This record gives sequence, C-alpha cells and structure tokens, in this order.
Amino acid sequence: MSEKTVCERERQEKSAAALSAALIVVVIGVAPGAALWAAAHDDGLVIESFSVPPGMADRGLSGEAVAASLCLTPAEKAQRARVSYG
Repeated sequence: MSEKTVCERERQEKSAAALSAALIVVVIGVAPGAALWAAAHDDGLVIESFSVPPGMADRGLSGEAVAASLCLTPAEKAQRARVSYG
C-alpha cells in the first residue's frame, strides 16, 4: 500500500470514530429530553380503587366499581344507566 492510502484510511477511521462518538452524545442527550417531554404531556389518569362506606358496599358498590365509574364520560354513564334500568 502506498503512504497516501494508509493516511486516508487512518483519516477515515478517525472520522468514523468521531461520528460514532457524536451520535452517542446525541442519543444520550435526546433520550432523557424525550422522556421528560412525554411525561410532561401525558394525559393519562390513574384512579385506584378505594374503600366505600358500608351502605354502598351493602348495595354491591365496591371501591373498584366506584373508581371505574369515575373514569367514564357522561355519555358512557348514560349508556350504562339505560342498559341497567332498561
């Protein structure tokens, strides 16, 4: 191999190493930012079941059922009421 070819290959290897390092830095910098952005714009809602008064429990309304009903839209609640009561 000629001297020029060896120098060109070394320069290409250094360029490839620099590009790889830059890509790693970008990924490390973007990943946390993307995670923070996603968390800030998350519209999810978590409602866990809770205890209900004895009167509600006697009527068959568990904490899970009440928590689930809080997540329903008014239209869904109306639909369930029509199905339940005919």
